[in-house]
Amino acid sequence: MSAPDRSATTPHPPVVWRRCEVGIVEWHAYRGRAEALRAHARELGLALPDHGDATTTAPLVLGLRPDRWWTLATPAAAAAWHGACADAGGTVDLSSAYDALLLRGPRVHELLARACRLDLAGGALPPGRVAATVMLQTTAVLAALPAGLLWFTPSSFGRHAREWLAHVGGPFGACAGPDAGHQDLIEGNLP
Repeated sequence: MSAPDRSATTPHPPVVWRRCEVGIVEWHAYRGRAEALRAHARELGLALPDHGDATTTAPLVLGLRPDRWWTLATPAAAAAWHGACADAGGTVDLSSAYDALLLRGPRVHELLARACRLDLAGGALPPGRVAATVMLQTTAVLAALPAGLLWFTPSSFGRHAREWLAHVGGPFGACAGPDAGHQDLIEGNLP
C-alpha cells in the first residue's frame, strides 16, 4: 500500500468517488460464433465494441476481452439477452461478483497511478476505452466514460479499495460522494 503524501496540497478540485449500483452482465461468444453474437446484439439494439473500447451511451458496453463484453444492465435485461443469443454465446450475471466505483476529478489518473500497473499518464485511457489490469494486488477493470473513470474490483475487495482511496487520496482531496446508479453513469449529470 502506498503511504499518503502528507506534504502535498490540493490546489485542484478534489477527486470524488461514488459506489455504483449497477448490474454487470458478461456476454461471451462460443468458439467461431462471435459475428453471430454481434448480429444478435445488433438486433437487440446493442453495439458490441472492439476489445479495449467502450460505448459511451446507453446501454454501456465494455469490450473487455476478445469475444467477451460486459454490459451494464438490469438482471431482467440480462435474462432477455440470454434467451436471444443462446445459439451464439451466453450471458452471465456478474453483478454480485464486482463492486463498481466511479471516480471523478482532474487528478484521478494521478491518484490511481499509485496502485495501478498501467501507465495512466498523458491520456492513455481516454473516454471510450477500457482496460483490465492489477490494482492493489488484485484484478481490476478500468473504464473511461464521460461521467468519469469506472473502477471494477472484486466484491470481496471493494471495502479495501474504498479505504485505500480515503487513506492515500488525502493529498488529492479525495472523498466519498453519494452512491450513483446506472442512469447517472449514462447521463453524467453528477454534482
